[in-house]
Amino acid sequence: MIVNNRYLVVGLAKTGTTVISKTIQNSTGCEHYFLEPKKISFFEEFSEGKSDGVIKILFDHWGNRPRMLNSIIYNEFGINFNRIIFIFRDPRSEFISRLHYIAYPFFLNKNNDEKLMSDWIEIFRKKEIDKCYSLLNLLSDLKNGFGVNIMDQDSSINRQYADYVNRLPRNIYEIIQYEAFAKNQLSGHPLESILNGSRDVGPALSRTKRTSGEDDWTAYLNEDDLMWMNKKYADVLGLSGYREDIEIGGEIKPENCSIYVENLIRKAIADRG
Repeated sequence: MIVNNRYLVVGLAKTGTTVISKTIQNSTGCEHYFLEPKKISFFEEFSEGKSDGVIKILFDHWGNRPRMLNSIIYNEFGINFNRIIFIFRDPRSEFISRLHYIAYPFFLNKNNDEKLMSDWIEIFRKKEIDKCYSLLNLLSDLKNGFGVNIMDQDSSINRQYADYVNRLPRNIYEIIQYEAFAKNQLSGHPLESILNGSRDVGPALSRTKRTSGEDDWTAYLNEDDLMWMNKKYADVLGLSGYREDIEIGGEIKPENCSIYVENLIRKAIADRG
């Protein structure tokens, strides 16, 4: 076990931040894990202690406070992180992940309407079996049937994140692509030694895991869907290290799609308190 180690993991929501940060904790033996602190006072207090820890933060929470984020990254508190790690994930893959997960916050604030739940799940079941049912069709049905519009979701935070990371001095941080981690393609990577442990995130965070690393998002796309996504993320893909030209198609497994969504809805209902 490595003691008195401190790691900072930064990424956008739904880019693998939880599983990567928990794997670092499992690999290094860090006793403490801190999930998405949003106040700068947390880092002031942490700097004064002697404990080890893996801290995961979302750029979504800090992007509009760049000076505060810089104070963390540039070690103004004297935390002296062993590693500062930024995660990149193909924004099109991230979008598909968000598409499934949106069921949780939606039903967390809804009454137990069985028809609403079954209609939502049925949209994802249709996507599994109907090859003519495009991603754009699915997004339109979510918008028209439930008032959930992620088709027009602003992609500026993806550009803001990529710009921020690319402006940092390269010697103060490491980058991990989620895809390399998910596919165990880490041989020779600077982070290989701290990403070789268990990927168990624990029961409290298990709802965040959908595919366990299966790269299935391209199965959701036809040519028109891909064209739309490439246009949506045209200014982000290159900055993040991804190509527009990809091979689409494949199988959509129910356990990664409708069953996962149904489990999220049941979890949201259970978590209403």
